[in-house]
Formats: sequence, structure tokens, C-alpha cells
Amino acid sequence: MKTADNITIIINITADGSQKSKEILSHYLYPIISEHPKMIFNPENINQVLMEKFNLSERERQVLNGMIRGLQNNEIADQLFISVSTVKYHSRKIFEKLNISNRNQIINRIHDI
Repeated sequence: MKTADNITIIINITADGSQKSKEILSHYLYPIISEHPKMIFNPENINQVLMEKFNLSERERQVLNGMIRGLQNNEIADQLFISVSTVKYHSRKIFEKLNISNRNQIINRIHDI
């Protein structure tokens, strides 16, 4: 199984944002990222790729970074000081630009670049 597949599974399992989900992220996802520091998961790399490849706005990149970190819509909204409906709007635009249908496909799509 590819690293990207493992990460997608972890994101699917932890989408609820519960304490158990956070423990799973700490135990499984963060070690994968730390083992591959030059991978796309570096926030600087993510922003650069998104800027060049998908023509995302600054706000779309911020929302996407929240999704990649496993935050729920309400958590992203709180961090960015915007409404949940605005997060959902930006999410739809992100999905259109990345040609995906849900946040579970984000990591695989970025890895396909």
C-alpha cells in the first residue's frame, strides 16, 4: 500500500475530530510526515504547488491547509475568522479546481502532481 493510500485512510478515519481521532493522527500520520520531510506535506511545498498548479486563492489555500491538517469545517472557520458556510463555499471551489469530489481525495490528488 502506498503512503498516500495510508494517509487517505487515516484522514477518513479521523474526520470526526474526536480525541481518539487526534490520537490516531499523532500515532500514524505525524510519523509518516516526519519520515518524509521533503514530501509534499511540507506547508511551504503545499502552498507553492497549489499556487502554481491549481490557481487557488489565498483563502482557498488556507481552507485547504486546514482540511489537510484534518480540521473540521467549524474548526477551519474559527481559525480563519469566517463562517462555516464560507468554508463550505471555498471547499466547493477547491474541489472544482482540484477536480475531486470530497476532502478524502485531496492527498491523493496532491500526490498525483
